[in-house]
Amino acid sequence: MATEAPETKQKLKTQVFISYASEDALIANALEQAFLSLRGTENPNLTIIRDIHSFEQGRSLTTQVYDDLEGSDILFIIYTERLKLSHSFTGMEVGAFGFQMNREIKRDGSTDKRIVTLFFDEPPGPQKGVLGIKLDVSALDRRVDGQAAADIDPDGELAKFLNELSDLVVSRRHAALAAANIEVDDLVAAKKAGQAKVGTEIVPRLMASLTEAISSVVERNQIEQHFVHLQWGANPGNAVKQLEDDTSMSIGSEEVYAIFGILPRRGKTTNWLTFKDELSKKNSQNSQFVTEAIGRAVQSAFDEGPVDNDQIFLSAKGELYRVIVTRYYVYYDGSRTMHMYFIPFLSNKLEADIDGALTLLRLSSHLRSKFLTEHSEFHPTHFDLFVADIDAMKRNVKSAVKTLQVIASASHNVGFDDPANFERFFGKDPTMSNVTVAGLYASWKKEVGALRDTAALVLDSSDADVGRTWKEALTTFITYAEPINRRMGEKALERITNWFSKGTLDP
Repeated sequence: MATEAPETKQKLKTQVFISYASEDALIANALEQAFLSLRGTENPNLTIIRDIHSFEQGRSLTTQVYDDLEGSDILFIIYTERLKLSHSFTGMEVGAFGFQMNREIKRDGSTDKRIVTLFFDEPPGPQKGVLGIKLDVSALDRRVDGQAAADIDPDGELAKFLNELSDLVVSRRHAALAAANIEVDDLVAAKKAGQAKVGTEIVPRLMASLTEAISSVVERNQIEQHFVHLQWGANPGNAVKQLEDDTSMSIGSEEVYAIFGILPRRGKTTNWLTFKDELSKKNSQNSQFVTEAIGRAVQSAFDEGPVDNDQIFLSAKGELYRVIVTRYYVYYDGSRTMHMYFIPFLSNKLEADIDGALTLLRLSSHLRSKFLTEHSEFHPTHFDLFVADIDAMKRNVKSAVKTLQVIASASHNVGFDDPANFERFFGKDPTMSNVTVAGLYASWKKEVGALRDTAALVLDSSDADVGRTWKEALTTFITYAEPINRRMGEKALERITNWFSKGTLDP
């Protein structure tokens, strides 16, 4: 066997950059070992770089990561899309690597660089020139005597990729040695030997390791998940902070539409504006609360701090669903993608009569503790603290509006915003006719709407006097809301007391 020669102008080194989330470390381990198995005495210059892309939000590519990508031939993305709290920002790596590929094509006319994605259910967004390898996780449910390895990769795509990688490593080594006038074995024979090793040793061992690694997350298949892929267009300025009307929505399955009571669209793709319009046409009373829950979850993913995965909405059939944001990608050109799931939540049914009184007391207490008492967080006097700091004042106005939305959503989810349900919560009262109840609901909706309209004007204004405008509107709202809130709370407390002392809610 000929001795190794110094590196020549021909590219000798082959480098694979593995990008993965910390939750997928076992899968990354299995793949790294498989790749390294291609590196023997005959192929010593195969390098594997591993980058855990569970970084803090807003991070940019470091010089080291960019240089590692620059020297890599393959960006291999592990994308299992498991439900988790951490964000993943491999999109920056994809964008940077794609930029490098395009630069090489313009300079040299071609490139050996390529992007490969290993995924379970949905690939991480539409990307041109990306090889997608989809593993069949459901094969784990069809194991016989614990054996399912051959079924995980039913189309043999992973084995095909390993063969291609083996050929690349062998070809580069031969080219480099030949350029140095060093005797080498026959290239065709060397490739065949490499592929034989892939088929008889590397793939069987990899499939067994992947089966073991993936088995640790098989429970994910037992959760009823409804998937939506959100995508924003290129925005180098990174000004996007929320859902826009043209934000693309790719629906995972037609069952997602059934949650909202709207008909499936051809291609399962729509945008945020169309989705809102269709939802409003089908169920105008519920649509606002659904879109606000989704919107708040998405906005929290853009903002600093933890993701708000506690947003709840009511489906078209009256069932509660929870909104969960899983992965959020920021690409090199400023475009973004986000993955969202809708998960069935606890029932919102009021099983017993007492539940109505307890719910009314809870909702009344929440409003009172946040707005109506002198020392509450959003009482008008609290905003005097921000007379000289308009930005801090606006942040608190935004928090106040969000709190009102949460209270309104909670009321809607239990049916309290429907006048027909008033007696169920408040009890019988000879002074509360149907006309009176309807008027109370209409008046409440008007006052809350006026406060939210003022908040929108304040948040959009640069006038230094907007603090006074907000305080006046908030004072008007509280003057109206306080006696109603007090009556509701007292009535709920009276009914609960009756229930404990007399066994009935109403005498």
